[in-house]
Amino acid sequence: MVTGVTRRVNAHELRVEDVEASSRSRAFAGDLIGRFARRDPGDFQAFKSSARHRSVEPARLGIKATVLWLYSNDVKAMSRFYEDSMGFGVTVDQGWTLIHATSPSGFIGPVDGAKGMHTWTQEKAVMVSLFTTDLEAWFAHLKNQSAFELREEGIVEETRAGAWVFVGTDPDGYLIEFDEFFEAEGNEALLAALTKS
Repeated sequence: MVTGVTRRVNAHELRVEDVEASSRSRAFAGDLIGRFARRDPGDFQAFKSSARHRSVEPARLGIKATVLWLYSNDVKAMSRFYEDSMGFGVTVDQGWTLIHATSPSGFIGPVDGAKGMHTWTQEKAVMVSLFTTDLEAWFAHLKNQSAFELREEGIVEETRAGAWVFVGTDPDGYLIEFDEFFEAEGNEALLAALTKS
């Protein structure tokens, strides 16, 4: 553990207490993942109830938004899909990557797999999950979009997750999952957080 050190990070002072709090957060996350990994893989309830614990965010540090970078062999086609089929406007266009807003603080960024930090691969190890309160409208809209390939013919109830879902793929083969969570044991904190946003 770092002690007795103060550093400047982006013109903000990072104190020892901040580093210690961050270490506690990482330790809690590691413990949570370790406990979840030892359980039955289908036991989503255990994860949901553990997720109610709040992480300890270092003082004065914060996250304002997240971007999920999706590496593509055709970044323009991917961007057209997210803009035209999904309705996510382009927030930033850097040529080799375009950033699309999915919510006030969530973004998807198709990246040219020949120019980004990673290379494009045929096999995808990522699923994009989009939480909504109008799953039926999203399903009705996307089932008619030729660029979105549905994996099932309808909406499915996932009782262990406490959600209705449907899944499809984008033009590059990334899984896109739409979720609408319902009142179920373990969903209380998630539903409250989704109501605020």
